[in-house]
Amino acid sequence: MCISTTVLNTRYRWWRYLLSNKLSILLVFFLSVAGRGQSQVVVGSLTINSNPVISFISIADYENGVVVTDQTLTITTNASMNWVLKVRAAGSLNRMGLQIPVSNMGMKVTNIPGAPPEIILATSDQDIASGSSAAVMQTIPVEIRYRAAGGNDFLKSAGDYITTLTFTLTMVNL
Repeated sequence: MCISTTVLNTRYRWWRYLLSNKLSILLVFFLSVAGRGQSQVVVGSLTINSNPVISFISIADYENGVVVTDQTLTITTNASMNWVLKVRAAGSLNRMGLQIPVSNMGMKVTNIPGAPPEIILATSDQDIASGSSAAVMQTIPVEIRYRAAGGNDFLKSAGDYITTLTFTLTMVNL
């Protein structure tokens, strides 16, 4: 019984220290558009609406993780095309030499029918949404749910941990 009490007291002090300093994850975005076919006309574009921040501010956040939903991107199509949206991470979340593996981060497009289930971020391209644009100048908002898993990998010193996500929009003729 005394050992358990000692462990709980130590854990409490550790959590209390962490909670006085907020840990945040900042996702920085880059994007590219790839066209296939003979035409040199730009047929689609991506617009970054925001760079979401995921913050750990309670004991439950560190234990269970944090979920943030954000309307991150907007796709604009200028022709009747099929499109695929991909994402890849530059690497681990970093802060002054400290790292959190990017494999602790999941993401899922929530507002586009038929989007794949949550993916775990990796340094290779992964499909996160696809669709068809039957209209010229169609604008498609992309709402993404970001999930930081929580657990021991997030027990780092407080501050902003940053990685870069690269989104690629590929347009293919119907």
